[in-house]
Amino acid sequence: MMNHTFQVVAFSPIDIPLRMRTGLDPHSRQYKALQKALSELTNVQVAHSDLQQEELEQEENVQRQYKRLDVDVQAMHLCTFTFSHENYTVKYVVFPNQVAVAEVYLAFKPSDYVSSEQFEDKVNSSVGAAIRATRGELVEQIKSFVASSQSSDISFVPIEKDKKQHLYWTSRCISVTTEQIQTQEYQAMIKDWLKETEVPEHADEIGKSRNESMTWLNYVVVDSEDDDFRISTMTLAQYCYIAHEKCNLALRSAIDSVYAGSKISDARDCLQETRTQTKLHQIAVNEQTKYLTRPKRALLHSIFESWEYDRLVENGEAMMEICDTKITEADAKQRTINSQKSDRILFSISLFAVFELLVFLSQYSREVMSRPALDYTDTDKSWILAFIASLDADFIFGLGLFAMLALGITYVYVAREKL
Repeated sequence: MMNHTFQVVAFSPIDIPLRMRTGLDPHSRQYKALQKALSELTNVQVAHSDLQQEELEQEENVQRQYKRLDVDVQAMHLCTFTFSHENYTVKYVVFPNQVAVAEVYLAFKPSDYVSSEQFEDKVNSSVGAAIRATRGELVEQIKSFVASSQSSDISFVPIEKDKKQHLYWTSRCISVTTEQIQTQEYQAMIKDWLKETEVPEHADEIGKSRNESMTWLNYVVVDSEDDDFRISTMTLAQYCYIAHEKCNLALRSAIDSVYAGSKISDARDCLQETRTQTKLHQIAVNEQTKYLTRPKRALLHSIFESWEYDRLVENGEAMMEICDTKITEADAKQRTINSQKSDRILFSISLFAVFELLVFLSQYSREVMSRPALDYTDTDKSWILAFIASLDADFIFGLGLFAMLALGITYVYVAREKL
C-alpha cells in the first residue's frame, strides 16, 4: 500500500559554541578519548571510525584502516546530537570550526505542496522553528560536557548575540519511494521542485535512470534508508562549503580592516589565524575524500562540481594574496615612516651636538687661556683657542643657533630632493 506522506530532510549550517583545538588530529588518542566521553551521553552518537578506542588500548598491531569497503574509514564530524520537536526530528552533526549542520526531518502530505516557492517557505519556517526550539538544549549540553571533560582540546566559546539564531541557509531534500514516483501527482511535484536547480532535466530521470538529484538547494532522493549515504554526503558537503565560506568571510573582514586603516598588527593577526584555519580545513577535506566509500566520494565530487567549490577555494586564496599584498605595502610604508622619524630624531640630536660643541670649545679655550699650565707642552699659545676665548658668549650662542638653523634648512632641502 502506498504511503500517503513523503519525507523532507532539510540541511541548515549553524554556529555552535564548541571549539576544538586547532590542528587536533582525528586519529589521535585525545580525539578518540573525546569521542568516547561523548558516547556516554544519552542522545549523542559518535562518528563511526574503523579505529576504535578499544583497539588503541588493547592491540598495537591491529589493522587500523581500510578494513571494510562499505563504511568510511574516518568520519569528519565529531558526533551527532539528536532532539525531537513536536513531530520533527533534529540531528545536529557537530564538526570542527564551531560549525554544526542541522538535519531536520519533516513529514508532509502531497496536498501540502502547492508550488516550489510556497513549499520552500513552509519548510524554511518549520526548520527555523525546530532549530530555535532545540538549539538551547544543544548549547546547554555542550557547555555541561566541556565543563565536565576538563580537556584542553575543547572549549566553550559563547556565540555572539547576533548569531545565536543565525542560519546560514537551508537546503531541502524531498525523499520519495519508487512507488510514489510512478504517480503523476509526484512526478508533477518533482518537476516543479527541480525547475530552478542546475539540472531541471533530472526530474524526467528520477525513478528511472536516476535515484537522486542533488545540485542546488532543492534535492530529491528515491528510496532513502536509515543512515543513507546520500544524506550523510550532503551533510558533509554542506559543512565543507560553510567552513570555507566562514574562512572567506574572515578574510574579507581582514581586508576591510587593513584598507580602512586599522592597526596592521590586528589585520596581520586576523590574516594569520584565518590562513591557518583555511589551510587546515582544505587539508582536512582532501584527507577526508580518501577515507570515504567510493559511492560517497563520487557523489561528493559531483556536488562540489555543481557548487563550483574549487572557485570558492580560489577566491579564498585570492583574498589571502590581496590581504598579504596590502599588509606588505602597509609594512613598507610604516618602515619608511619609522625610518624618516628616526632620521629626524638623530638629526635633531646632531644639531644639539653642534651647539654643544661650540659651547664646549668656548669653555675650554677660556679655561686654557686662564690656566697656562694646561698647554705647557705646546711651544706657543694656540691662536685658535685664543681667538675663540676672545669671542663674546652671546656671539657663541648666536653662532650655534645660526649653525643649527642652517643645517636644518639644508636637511629639509635635501630630504625634499630625495622624495
